[in-house]
Amino acid sequence: MARLLRSGEVDLFCSEGLTEAMNDDRKEFGDARVLEVLEQYLRSTTARIQGEILKEVKRFSGSAEQNDDITLVVVRSE
Repeated sequence: MARLLRSGEVDLFCSEGLTEAMNDDRKEFGDARVLEVLEQYLRSTTARIQGEILKEVKRFSGSAEQNDDITLVVVRSE
């Protein structure tokens, strides 16, 4: 399916490794946390949005081993 982005719109594409990243208690990072970080940095550059999401996943995961690859692409239309 194709969709045109409106000027300034941000889309985020990610693998399940991002949302399913677990902490030491085996709780998943989840969609809601991704959206919280996205909303907090929505007006930032795409690089910063990506960096902040990855930083939050690392903070959340603590010393838990990464179980899956994490792929994250953030796109803003102009």
